[in-house]
Amino acid sequence: MNSSNNQKSPANKNNNRNRNRNRNRNRNRNKKNQSSQALNSPKNLSEDKLVKGYYIQIEKLQIARRKYYDDFHHQDPNRVAKLRRNFEKAIQELRTWESKLTEEQTTVLSSEKNKLDLTYSTQQNLSPIGVNEINDESIRDPHFIRQQEMAIEEYKGDEEETAGTMDDYRSYKGL
Repeated sequence: MNSSNNQKSPANKNNNRNRNRNRNRNRNRNKKNQSSQALNSPKNLSEDKLVKGYYIQIEKLQIARRKYYDDFHHQDPNRVAKLRRNFEKAIQELRTWESKLTEEQTTVLSSEKNKLDLTYSTQQNLSPIGVNEINDESIRDPHFIRQQEMAIEEYKGDEEETAGTMDDYRSYKGL
């Protein structure tokens, strides 16, 4: 009996392994949170890191907003309430982050916010000012098929009005 009591059972070994795994996981989690904490507090950041932190905050807000509005009409009110809390928390985190900025950091971010993204306008050869003439001929109705568009063009000059009743039409068709 004594020899069996001195040996550890297999269940006991598994518990020890899981305990060690949890210790390692918790230790890693703390390290990761500490490294990402630098982007959450805007003090003493370079301009690049400041802008990166700002975009991270904006991305968190956009993800929370998208999740909230995608599941807004979900049947489970608890789920909707949780999504709303997460959305409001993301807004509050962004406001808190922005309130901690210094005056210099605020000017850096305001210049970053006001940058114009001219990618689309340069690809499409459009004026970046926004003064583009739109002709009715250049607008194509997506609901017409090609044959219908050709028929519209073909009969565009036709101004002849039809006159008559349904009886005239039936007699003309032989119905």
